Amino acid sequence: MNSEKNIEKAKIIIICGQSNAAGVARNSYLEKTVGKERAEKLSKGFENIKIAYHCGGLGPSEEPFKQIPDRGSANVSKGFENLSFSCGSHCNKEFFGPELGIAEYLSEKFPDEVFYIVKHSYGGSTIGDYLPDDPLANFVGDEVEDKRDIIALNSYGELRELFDDAVRSIETEQGKACEVLAVCWMQGEAEGGCGAHFASTYKRREETLINNFRRDYSAYAPDNGIAFVSAGINDSGVWPSHEIINGAKREIAGESARNYFIDTAAEGLSCLGEPVEGPDIYHYDSDSMLKLGRLFGEKIEDSMK
Repeated sequence: MNSEKNIEKAKIIIICGQSNAAGVARNSYLEKTVGKERAEKLSKGFENIKIAYHCGGLGPSEEPFKQIPDRGSANVSKGFENLSFSCGSHCNKEFFGPELGIAEYLSEKFPDEVFYIVKHSYGGSTIGDYLPDDPLANFVGDEVEDKRDIIALNSYGELRELFDDAVRSIETEQGKACEVLAVCWMQGEAEGGCGAHFASTYKRREETLINNFRRDYSAYAPDNGIAFVSAGINDSGVWPSHEIINGAKREIAGESARNYFIDTAAEGLSCLGEPVEGPDIYHYDSDSMLKLGRLFGEKIEDSMK
């Protein structure tokens, strides 16, 4: 009789956060930024990297100072599909997120292994949207100017539903046991653009987020534990509190060998080039988004050693 330890493991990577996790990098620019040959390879996708995703942006609601997910324009997969360059925000398939660089990197390093990515993200999400039980999850400060950024989502719960569906699919159709290698977290812009109160409490909330993931996904943890990879936010000036947010992420990475920080500023990631007629200064350009994914891939590889 085979024990559970002898069953082949399906390696799962979780991606979550806000718009730079959903992905607003334009695949139409890839040929120009990374070259025709590489762009064609990316467009064909990766047969050994599967992805299930639900991601999009936010729209206005009838309540003042609130936004809600724009479900109609969300990009949603039907179960797992081969990962390609159209798994980003919005259903028009023009966008991609960090999953593309992750797939490219892992395919190069582990060409004979299959990886499964589960991604849930909505642009504008706060860390509180992933902390339903945390007392600082919602924006309830006295500063009126911050209340325009209040968002009430159940992102953590929706991610878990997507994950559970993915696990059932893997276990039922392939007979594999599942393990979560890493959580890739690209978020913090919402708090970085708000008042100092929300930036100053970010460290404690991200620590809570990490603890929640490791607690709630413990049944799927590999022997060395679930890695948590947190990417810094852009330092171009559109997020006034970026130094506080990124400092918190860097400190958390020093608290555990299973915590990782990607210094996006030091790596030269840019939001200033695309589209050329009017750059989207909030979201990474195509080559930078691809690089962000590869940086996540490097950390995932490190966590597997």
